[in-house]
Amino acid sequence: MTRRLNVWLAVLLLVIGAPVYWLLLDSGTGDAAVKPITITQLRTLAGSVPGPLPRELRVETLVNGEAMRNLLYAGGGLRDSPVVVRAFQLVVPGGKPIIIDAGTTPALADDYGFDRFDHAAHRRVQHAVTNAEMVLLQASMPLRNGGLPMGREPARSIRIPRGQGPQVVAPGVVMIPLRGMAPGAALIFARMANGHEYLFAGAVARTSESWREEWLPARYTTRRESSRFRREMASWLMTINALHRQAPQMIIVPGIDPAPIPFAVSGFTSAWAN
Repeated sequence: MTRRLNVWLAVLLLVIGAPVYWLLLDSGTGDAAVKPITITQLRTLAGSVPGPLPRELRVETLVNGEAMRNLLYAGGGLRDSPVVVRAFQLVVPGGKPIIIDAGTTPALADDYGFDRFDHAAHRRVQHAVTNAEMVLLQASMPLRNGGLPMGREPARSIRIPRGQGPQVVAPGVVMIPLRGMAPGAALIFARMANGHEYLFAGAVARTSESWREEWLPARYTTRRESSRFRREMASWLMTINALHRQAPQMIIVPGIDPAPIPFAVSGFTSAWAN
């Protein structure tokens, strides 16, 4: 009797455990491979357009909330971790700033279950987007495009077609379109006048663990995506990791990780053209 019970328990664990592991814990990258992009290529592009490089990175945090770790990276566990929604401002000497991501709205933040929304930061971001030289989005999604419908973008937005490779959009600033990812998804490389380099990886790497360990989110969160989505996401995570190995001092900015961003200044400025 005991032996038969043990067999049934083993079968039950296999039947239940295998799907749970596959949906929530497995972060296998399959046959994904690093993309043919190098830091030398990005630096060359960044320096190919004459003009002043951005002198300062400024950050606004619009939303603070929590999300289950497994939804951020598979195997992270069932506990919640803090997450944020941010927008970024590259201050350019003698001209208007470049905005990276346009934030979201109070209503959408509430829909996503976030309960701490900074209305003053929202107003500053809205003003900055209206007066920007250009707006670059890490993805055309409601938490990044100012609360517009999926695939929509605010005025002055720059989008590089997915079929093309990295392209310079301003002195020191390069966009890298992400194939197989969300609408308008891109990595954004910025080389500052003081020599600091940033890679904004929010469309791919939700947290620092995502790119450092090359951990995908749990399959449960991407179950509605196309079959190539996870393979492409894994390839881009591997590429971010490879770029960082080539340039260890480059700062990777994940999508919703609340960790402080080195050398960045809190709060947007409205003092253009100085």
